[in-house]
Amino acid sequence: MENTNTAITTVVRHFIKPDKRKDFEKWTKGISAKAKQFEGFEGLQLIAPPSDSKEYITLFKFSSVPALQKWMDSDERNKELSKLNALSEKEMVLGQITGIDFWFEAPQKKSAAAPPKWKMSLLTWLAVFPGVVLLSKLYHALFPDFPAMLLTLLVTLTLVPLLTWVLMPNIVKLFKGWLFQNK
Repeated sequence: MENTNTAITTVVRHFIKPDKRKDFEKWTKGISAKAKQFEGFEGLQLIAPPSDSKEYITLFKFSSVPALQKWMDSDERNKELSKLNALSEKEMVLGQITGIDFWFEAPQKKSAAAPPKWKMSLLTWLAVFPGVVLLSKLYHALFPDFPAMLLTLLVTLTLVPLLTWVLMPNIVKLFKGWLFQNK
């Protein structure tokens, strides 16, 4: 059974009509404002699709499973969801993840379980360690008089997006046979 005190993120795939993109983005701001009223809400992130795609991704993060469940069962959420029919081409798809499992989604196998935690940790370290070393050296060379705290801030502000959109997706592709092999 999953630890109910672990932060949890709901990943929602929305398939929006091309002429309703701006309306959907406005709707996202409205539902986010409603969710902010709930204890345990930690944020919403909207990932817009490229212009040739209709699939938006929204990530709702809550501090715990019970906090998420209160939101999922709320009248406020249901009222907001009722507005989606006019914007969507088909029904949204929900998924839930904890920790950094989203980096380790099996390619072409959306229903596959996340790989073992030790494999995820090893590959994450494989990306983080060289990233920290290289970015630290780069920023130190560019800004030699900056305090260590500011250099660390720059490193993390650069490395986290790189991990999310560049490094981890490519590392997962490279090691997919090992990551998702039968245990």
